[in-house]
Amino acid sequence: MHIANPERALWQAVLLQAIEEALHGPKSVSTLHRAREWQEARDYITTPSEDLEMVCSLAGVEMEAVVERMKLETKSRHRNANFHGLGTLRERNLVQRKDSS
Repeated sequence: MHIANPERALWQAVLLQAIEEALHGPKSVSTLHRAREWQEARDYITTPSEDLEMVCSLAGVEMEAVVERMKLETKSRHRNANFHGLGTLRERNLVQRKDSS
């Protein structure tokens, strides 16, 4: 497979990683810090910033479109998690269970 623009592909991978962490939480973080890191990932991808603008620009996408889409996605996932009794309370319970064992 030939990649026409390897630099753009790299920045697209960086952006995709940020999106994955915002939606599903960071994979390489301990349970103790997971909720905080997850919120930081969501804040990063849903809040316009110079850094996000640079990443999006290098990835060849519009930052505003990414931010708006991610606001909808994270809001929907948060609402569904809370509806099913998950979300922040579940993350706290997981932390407490792990610490108490």
